[in-house]
Amino acid sequence: MDLAKIKSTLQFSVPKELYDIAPGQVVYFVSKDGLCQFELNTLAELMRYFRRLHKDNNIKLSIVPTENELLIGTFAGRSPEQMNIPYKVVVSTWDTTAGFASQYFGEYVQAIVDREPKVSVISHINITTDLPAIVEIDPENRPSPKQSIEEQVESSYDSGSDMGYKIAKSEKGSLAEKAFIAKEEKKLEKILRECAVLDIELDIDRIKEKVANDLKKSIDYKLIIKKQRNKLRTRTIEYNTYDIYVADGEEYKLGLTGILKAVYLTYLLYKDGLRVEDTYGEFREITKKIYGSLPFADKNEKDSGGIRDAEGTTFEAYTRTLYGYLTDIRNAVADKIADPLIAQDFAIEGEYKGAPFGIAKTTPEIIAQIKEDFWL
Repeated sequence: MDLAKIKSTLQFSVPKELYDIAPGQVVYFVSKDGLCQFELNTLAELMRYFRRLHKDNNIKLSIVPTENELLIGTFAGRSPEQMNIPYKVVVSTWDTTAGFASQYFGEYVQAIVDREPKVSVISHINITTDLPAIVEIDPENRPSPKQSIEEQVESSYDSGSDMGYKIAKSEKGSLAEKAFIAKEEKKLEKILRECAVLDIELDIDRIKEKVANDLKKSIDYKLIIKKQRNKLRTRTIEYNTYDIYVADGEEYKLGLTGILKAVYLTYLLYKDGLRVEDTYGEFREITKKIYGSLPFADKNEKDSGGIRDAEGTTFEAYTRTLYGYLTDIRNAVADKIADPLIAQDFAIEGEYKGAPFGIAKTTPEIIAQIKEDFWL
């Protein structure tokens, strides 16, 4: 199990199973197919491990079947002291058992490792001093199975995460509209406060007029991928350039660097979208190939942590870098399309918290064009 992947995923999407953990409870997540003998033996060793750490501990272990592949084979717990709301739930793999114990019992992890009990679990699992994933849980944000898309979007805003989830036009006077207004007012308040401190006066009336005029424009927005054949001055070497437009006209060309073009073109291939946490394999290899086919002038990505960094980068650093690319792409689209409800269909967005990210405007024709141009 990849702890970095678990930490990265839980940062943006909290599985419903974690909301059900009671104070003092420890849960082991298993496949709905059941437990094998090895898992049963290891669980017994886990309980002995905790008991020898604290002989007076009162851990309640529950076996919870789940279809969530991220959780299967992990254990999670809530300290008996975690009574207030929001509270913390610790999610651990076997090799971070000591770190889990430190969070559960409220001790330094090194102190636990120093007196680590010699049970047989130690013989086949390398227990480190690394800390497990720690998730803050607020029951009020728990998604309901019957939630509408609008309510799920509202929940993503309430969580304080602006990671590219689509906005929905709410009904006038609805709770969703009130929550959205409150959040936008906070953003505006922050900007005005910064301007006041820096003694900068914004021309609010001019900005409002510009926004109104931009929204009045009637533009036939459509996604266009333009490939152009070019020759160097020597005319002996030819190369292709690729530009992305959101409407006819040079003024609607997206201002994307080479790596942003490669990420955007790769996401266009996934009609049903793809979660960022699932892009580390095939997606990354396709992006590398597309990036490598772009002209030298577009080769501008930093090596560390990005798509091309073959060694030395962690999964967490990679996903953080990719989220940064998605933000840059979103800003480039918003620069060309005034209406945010239209712009989000051209950017790389998720329908709601935990959903795959994708580009709504991709088509079978665009997918075929990209595959042909880049030999995919």
